[in-house]
Amino acid sequence: MKQGLLRMVAAGREREAELADLCADEPARADGRWTAKDQLAHVVYWRLRNARLLEAVRSGGELPPSVVDDEQNSIVYAENRDRPAADIKKDEKASWSAMASFVEACAEDDLLKPHPYAPENRLWETVTGDVDHLVAHCASYYLESGEMDRAEAFLRWAHGVARDVLSEPAPRAYSAYNLGCLFARTGRAEEAVSMFRESFEAKPALIDHARQDPDLDPIRGHAELIRLLGG
Repeated sequence: MKQGLLRMVAAGREREAELADLCADEPARADGRWTAKDQLAHVVYWRLRNARLLEAVRSGGELPPSVVDDEQNSIVYAENRDRPAADIKKDEKASWSAMASFVEACAEDDLLKPHPYAPENRLWETVTGDVDHLVAHCASYYLESGEMDRAEAFLRWAHGVARDVLSEPAPRAYSAYNLGCLFARTGRAEEAVSMFRESFEAKPALIDHARQDPDLDPIRGHAELIRLLGG
């Protein structure tokens, strides 16, 4: 597992360079949409925080305090929107180094420890979740920019990496789910249902989330999706 996680971290780091290359110093958008710099600052903040949290669990150190995601996201946006893009990119490099250092320091048993704020998850799922988080934000950025092909390419890449690198089915569930959401949003019902079926089989807890997820609304009348969601 450890070597697979290190390969996933390396793959995520390489792919995130695409988003970093889009970062520029530009004013906040009047419509509230995030710039590439805003997206990068967001994923970097959570990666650094997760790396600190995971190292604290591994070593028995002090945990960072629990936060409410939406509230913290607003704080992160406000703190970073006027920072130079060059500084955000420096943080990005540091965040990947921190995550890789955490995985390197872990024994296999450490990776199986429960997440302190989500005990149903193991620590290793937080590492794979970081890559899924990156991909979700990159896809969102491309979709808002009207670049459907680039969004789909990013999501397909994540699904392929999870399938090729990880033997555990649970983390692959998220990449399948994210790709399914893209297909659902664009009315590609059969492709979406195939991804959701894979996702729910790997992690049934995602069914409850899917029942409320607006991304699925364009295809909610599909008979197989209704069955998968339990009627």
